[in-house]
Amino acid sequence: MRILQVGKFYHPHRGGIETVLKSLCDGLRQAGHEVHCLVANTGRTTVQDDVDGVSVTRVCSFGTVRSVSVAPAFVAAFRELARDADVIHLHQQNPLADLAMLLSRPKAPVVVTCHSAIVRQRVLVRLWQPVVISVRQRAAQVVVSSPPLARILATESGLCQPPTVIPFGIDLPAIRPASGTAVPCADRPVPLLLSVGRFVSYKGFEHLVAALTQVPGVRLLLVGDGPLRTTLQRQAEQLGVAARVEFAGTVSDERLAELYRHCDVFVLPSVTPAEAFGMVQLEAMAYGKPVVSTDLPTGVPWVNRHGETGLVVAPRDPRALAEAITTLLASAELRSRMGTAGRQRVEQEFTAERMVCRYLEVYEQAGKRTC
Repeated sequence: MRILQVGKFYHPHRGGIETVLKSLCDGLRQAGHEVHCLVANTGRTTVQDDVDGVSVTRVCSFGTVRSVSVAPAFVAAFRELARDADVIHLHQQNPLADLAMLLSRPKAPVVVTCHSAIVRQRVLVRLWQPVVISVRQRAAQVVVSSPPLARILATESGLCQPPTVIPFGIDLPAIRPASGTAVPCADRPVPLLLSVGRFVSYKGFEHLVAALTQVPGVRLLLVGDGPLRTTLQRQAEQLGVAARVEFAGTVSDERLAELYRHCDVFVLPSVTPAEAFGMVQLEAMAYGKPVVSTDLPTGVPWVNRHGETGLVVAPRDPRALAEAITTLLASAELRSRMGTAGRQRVEQEFTAERMVCRYLEVYEQAGKRTC
């Protein structure tokens, strides 16, 4: 089967969608299918390359406007690649892909994965929502990553049938706990909290930094970068916790693996439904780490089950974050039990192999489904 994947960016670009897309493309290729991925480039040239056996076309871009790449050649590239595809898989939210789909009207069946609800830029959302709905109406199948997100999409009109739920998956062998040298994150052995993500508003990192004032004697390691980095650093200084907060920046996959292995608790403090799933909490669970996450109306608390694989607290509440962290740090037995349950949940429900198999079933049925 010739499968065209259409996303925003591709590996080595970092992000939750990119992690899912890379895992899916690798799995499809390993299953014997021909995979081509169409994305925007971060520079002003179009690049054709091979990434682990997946053919990737990165269309020249002149920057971004409201997080959307300005890539005029994207539609033409989509039209050319779509001609030879047996199935086309669009990853929303991605206005470039939506536009290319509607302008090209490809003959191959289209599957759409909605990665998140649109909660920012509400004026633009109202203008673009008819386009999003039109793309979903033309799709043979719409897929979401969790039952909560399926309920959100079900409230929108125009879908031929309820969305199919296919949870995101990760490659367990690549992150299976292994021996290694502990990461020297502090001069003395103190509990280590880890959080990973872009420093943007919906991630809620400011609430985690604030929570640190109520959890003495621990270190917080923030992995990632983004426009709010300086603001967060200034906040840590003002609150008197700067000596216990390390901004690690963007790290290699190998370094991140070590950080997952050696942290005591992983924290995902996101505050809006823009955090639809939380791939990083899935990765932490796979390493057998307990997770503190927030009670969002998305897949975040569905992945991290309160009282089983971690603790779920109200968003935008530093005190609640601090209490959950304190509870976990006070009991090695509780951390071990929840970490083991998290690892088991990943093995049973969130593997890349399972995700790929489910998508192949959807692809095979896609051409048979009509409104």
